[in-house]
Amino acid sequence: MKLFNLFKKTEKTGLDSTVESNEILENAQSSSGNEDIETALSLHPQWNLTQEQEYVFRFLANELEPLKPNQISLSGIDIDLEPANGSWLVKAFFRSSLDQAIAVGSIELLLIDEEGNTAASAEFDLNELGEIPARSARPWVFVFEKNDQLAEELPTENWKLAFNVHSMM
Repeated sequence: MKLFNLFKKTEKTGLDSTVESNEILENAQSSSGNEDIETALSLHPQWNLTQEQEYVFRFLANELEPLKPNQISLSGIDIDLEPANGSWLVKAFFRSSLDQAIAVGSIELLLIDEEGNTAASAEFDLNELGEIPARSARPWVFVFEKNDQLAEELPTENWKLAFNVHSMM
């Protein structure tokens, strides 16, 4: 996957979107405790990174706010436009504060703009991320094709990527 090459900037334009793990995972624990949980960088096992790319990922991961116990979070980093086809390349960390590794299946993700409007919506097979280790943050690029986009322009500041938990009911 060459999309991780897009993680070059260290300035974050997106916000975090967090849910309790039991909202998207079967057999998940409900929240207990109130301690802050730091998430460690977890790179996809099939990625071969340069030292510079790994440094950028580590820098971005270290800047993330801690999570509370049993939370799943999408932490938006940046969005690029793919000029060839108009797709929006949404770079984010998939984060987990759970004490065990997890795998997530298909789920609808929403790209929400600064005003709270849905700018794009698409279903993603999160199995592609691989198994997410306990208490970790895995960088990923979520591609919203032209037909997934509901807004004319891509959000540039204070946007967030969110799980559509209502689509799972």
